[in-house]
Amino acid sequence: FDVSVAPTPKAAEFIEAFKAKYGVEPSAFSALGYDAFMLAVDAISRAGSAVPEDIKNALSATVAFEGVTGYITIDENGDAVKDAIVRKVENGAFKFVSVVKPAE
Repeated sequence: FDVSVAPTPKAAEFIEAFKAKYGVEPSAFSALGYDAFMLAVDAISRAGSAVPEDIKNALSATVAFEGVTGYITIDENGDAVKDAIVRKVENGAFKFVSVVKPAE
């Protein structure tokens, strides 16, 4: 995650709302935590149930969920498939380098 590169419209909204509320830019941990929570909320909503097995099944059927760290699809192994942000340290600070797309 890098605030200089908003990979989805929701990311731009998240960054602005986070800065407005906390007075600082969100870290990767904030963005990833938000996405994890929202993936669970989305799965519960799609399952229409609070039964763990139903939630698991809905979560594993996730395709192109619009998160703040990118669009997320859950693969057959239960792994999140999405773009990765590459950064480097330059003069003691992180600097955006590129976005790496997952292999299709």
